[in-house]
Amino acid sequence: MERYSNVNKLVNRLTDNEALKTYYTLLLMADSEEAKSMVDKQFWLKFEELNADEKDPIRLAFQQAERNLLTETKLLSQDVNDYKASIHKLREAA
Repeated sequence: MERYSNVNKLVNRLTDNEALKTYYTLLLMADSEEAKSMVDKQFWLKFEELNADEKDPIRLAFQQAERNLLTETKLLSQDVNDYKASIHKLREAA
């Protein structure tokens, strides 16, 4: 349950688009590369069935999610660096 909670938090930070939320959640919760591949294939098959007006919001949401992912990556990197610095300070103090 904790895994789903963590995935859900991340996905919600990446996008507001319900289709992408579902896609990312299923992709991140998949237990194998085969399962991930199946999720990805099914998503893109369904995407191709959409008309242009339905595809455009999803494309825009993907672009925004990529930008959000870059931001999340930078924040995570900063958190890791902060953690390393605090460990270093604790070791120096010991």
